[in-house]
Amino acid sequence: MEQISKTFDGNAFMSTWTLAIIAVTCAVYLFYTSYVSPFKLFSKSGIKGPPPSIIVGNLSEFRKGLHDSLVNNRQKYGKVFGTFLGTRPTLWIGDVDILKIIMVKEFHQFPDREALIKKLPYPFKHSVLFTSGEDWKRIRSILTATFSASKLKQIFYIVESACNRCVEKLEALSENEEIADMKVIYGNLTMEVIAASAFGVQLENDPRASKLINYANKIFGTVPTIQFLLVLMPSFQPFLRFFLRERQESTTYI
Repeated sequence: MEQISKTFDGNAFMSTWTLAIIAVTCAVYLFYTSYVSPFKLFSKSGIKGPPPSIIVGNLSEFRKGLHDSLVNNRQKYGKVFGTFLGTRPTLWIGDVDILKIIMVKEFHQFPDREALIKKLPYPFKHSVLFTSGEDWKRIRSILTATFSASKLKQIFYIVESACNRCVEKLEALSENEEIADMKVIYGNLTMEVIAASAFGVQLENDPRASKLINYANKIFGTVPTIQFLLVLMPSFQPFLRFFLRERQESTTYI
């Protein structure tokens, strides 16, 4: 009986180690296929780009500023380069001729694109930035007609008036030698033009303007870390709603 017990204990020990080895092997394989192998896509295709980090890809680089990052990458890697948003490959094209082919001549070959963040609350989920499929095609068709040359000419005077008021504010700041927060100034200018041209609301004479602008800033001023997590882990969006509650309140007001 003692011999049988030792044999059983030995078999159980071996079985435990076997299961542990299998589990570790599976975990390593899943990690490699999910967070390592995808980053080889562009290098295999001969497309240059900044080296990605495991799991996050190039997101940490974009946190410094998307525009500056893209300009630097274009200078380093050329007009066409690849980056990764998390493990999601993204091809950036800075060649006007290629863009004309994609957006006009061969647009029927590119009828869809992947939404950057798939799970968003209303009304952001219906934005042209985050829709895909037939919904994106429908919205794009509407916007294309809305922003035709003839219709844009109709709002030139609105843009010109808003720009003149903005210049007057800048001149006043300059005369008083005050520091100007250009982000706030141009943000207000943008909001003023949109409100007047799209909704017929003149913010410069409306006492509710400051409140509207404040709520708009809350909507589009999401904490960078939260934006980073939404792109990296969109499935965790329901758990991040607590941090986005101010944006939802602002959306309801607007």
